[in-house]
Parts: sequence; C-alpha cells; structure tokens
Amino acid sequence: KDTPVREWKKKSSLERLGLVGAAASLARVAGLESIAGFLEKSILLERSGELDGLLAIWQHSAAN
Repeated sequence: KDTPVREWKKKSSLERLGLVGAAASLARVAGLESIAGFLEKSILLERSGELDGLLAIWQHSAAN
C-alpha cells in the first residue's frame, strides 16, 4: 500500500543511440555498409536481453 509510485519514461531515440549507434551511422554515411551492419547487429544483440516488465514476470502455464 505504501509503495512509492515512480514515473518512468522511455529514453528518446537520440539518448538510446549511444556511441556504437553513432559509429554505425557514420560508417553507413561513409559507405562502409559491412561495418555499419556489424555495429547495428551488436546493438541488437545487446538489447535482446531487455524485456518488457510484463513479459519479464509472465510465465507460461504448462497445463494449457
């Protein structure tokens, strides 16, 4: 009952871009598509561990 309520806001796309994202964008602009692709895949791999709050606590029922 006394749990504090905290407002959470998702970071803007520029805040989430980060150094690796900026490097990928620069590589793409410079015509280095393979390097840009590698950097973008590394970003996706890093973010794949992030779960939505409801998804993180949801558990599949084996009975269904």
